Amino acid sequence: GARWLAVENTLEALRIACEEGAAGVEFDVQQTRDGELVLFHDDTLEAFAGREDRVADLDWRELRDLSLHDRHGRVGRIPHLDDVVELLADKSGLINLELKVVADNGAALTEAVVGALHRAQLPPWLLSSFDRAAMTRLAQCDVTLARGLLIDDDSACDWWAATMLDRGDDALAQAAEDVGGHLRAVHPHGRLAT
Repeated sequence: GARWLAVENTLEALRIACEEGAAGVEFDVQQTRDGELVLFHDDTLEAFAGREDRVADLDWRELRDLSLHDRHGRVGRIPHLDDVVELLADKSGLINLELKVVADNGAALTEAVVGALHRAQLPPWLLSSFDRAAMTRLAQCDVTLARGLLIDDDSACDWWAATMLDRGDDALAQAAEDVGGHLRAVHPHGRLAT
């Protein structure tokens, strides 16, 4: 979304990005304690709501009316994935939904997102994550969905730096095997496999 014009991961940010002619949008989806799918990047609410609570530890009813404030003074709310699906249903271009796995909830999150997208009968979106297990589960749920295995300097991606980064094509083959096949490329900086 247009995080330079609205609070990131909000309906307003996505709406502005679409209105401004963005070729695509990316947003982060987490699962609440009661299993609802919401857009939010950080593990905790601290940066945007001044609370140390994790999204995964709260129910949707506790999050839906919470005011978010970014460092530029903009205000927004945490949207439900259903509202985002409605907003983006007729949009063309790349739609990248990043699965934000918290506390090993990757399988449940992946299954819930795949179910929501199937119910909405949308054209395929790109689903991405830093979590290898989530990408593997995604391949098991639906091999037709495009997937992006994200790589970062974070400790969750130590497996990449320790075993793959200098292996060239062998690294791509191993990463593809790890996430259920179908990886075609690794970003030149070693940060994204698709």
